[in-house]
Amino acid sequence: MIHIKDFRSSLLREKLEVVPSDENVQKKKPVIALSNRMVVPLVNKKNGHEEILVIRASNMHLCVRMAAKLIGSFDQYGTIIERGDAFAWEKVWESVHSFFDKAHKKNNYWVAVYHDGNTVFESGDRNPLIDLVEKIDVGHNKDYDYSIPMAQEALSKMGQDVECQQDTNVALTFNFEKDEIRCGIILRGVSRTTTFSMTSSGSADRQMDCMMAMQTGAAFLEGIQLAFQAGMDTFKLGKGLIKRHSREHKIVKDSQKRLIQLSAEIAKFEDHYRVNYHPDRASFKDMRQEAEEFAANIFAKGGTLFGTEQHDTDDDIFVNDASDVPWHKDSSNTDEAD
Repeated sequence: MIHIKDFRSSLLREKLEVVPSDENVQKKKPVIALSNRMVVPLVNKKNGHEEILVIRASNMHLCVRMAAKLIGSFDQYGTIIERGDAFAWEKVWESVHSFFDKAHKKNNYWVAVYHDGNTVFESGDRNPLIDLVEKIDVGHNKDYDYSIPMAQEALSKMGQDVECQQDTNVALTFNFEKDEIRCGIILRGVSRTTTFSMTSSGSADRQMDCMMAMQTGAAFLEGIQLAFQAGMDTFKLGKGLIKRHSREHKIVKDSQKRLIQLSAEIAKFEDHYRVNYHPDRASFKDMRQEAEEFAANIFAKGGTLFGTEQHDTDDDIFVNDASDVPWHKDSSNTDEAD
């Protein structure tokens, strides 16, 4: 067993867009690739062996949970890449899906794991632009900021007169050092962006479990997304916009069960270790209530709420204000949402 002592990474939520040149803009539509990206540097302090994996996935919590599983396996058995086909990639990917994922979203999920720019595991469909960027990243000393303009240059050499644009934000930061975890989570609510952090440490009789800590961060990310959806859908159910005993009603009920599971997962981590939050621990119950109230406000102003939908990615990636949340207003109503 290796026992990882130091680990640092962050979850990047990214929107890549290939925009046609001015003269072609009317003929071609922009190509958009949404994904979540996490670099997983795995270092064996005993022999100096290092392998850097990059995980891309459709959803935040799956990306982080996949990273956690790889960390746990490396910590226990050592190098992943050198195990080749002996590493059960598909089994690991399946294991990060909850009952809610499998019942309501699984067909839309995708993941790709890269090593030195090459795909070592993939499941589901993704935009090929993502693969191009990962190859360029390795070819230019892993300077990721440099990869986007180089992708544009590569496309130009292939005869594509386009411009590559990138929009990113960080959803989670994770630092493990000297048996202490520092995890920062960016919480995007219905009308504001809030950041909270979690710190935890091991003790003389219980060493910090890096994998468990990262899975707790994933639980918060998933719960934040799900609490928002559950609050919105609960309001629609009360208004008859979702019919009882329908598929949408089943999603509402299952989302409530999943939130209970996530709360229990977080509580288990808190039982194992000393955990501090700043400024406060995120409350799924409060967030769900806030989403219900916000939906009620939109509805009262004549807004139209979308039906319950399952998306193929965390498509509120770039939600920064209330006007971008996944519901829209009637064209006849010109008032802005609060």
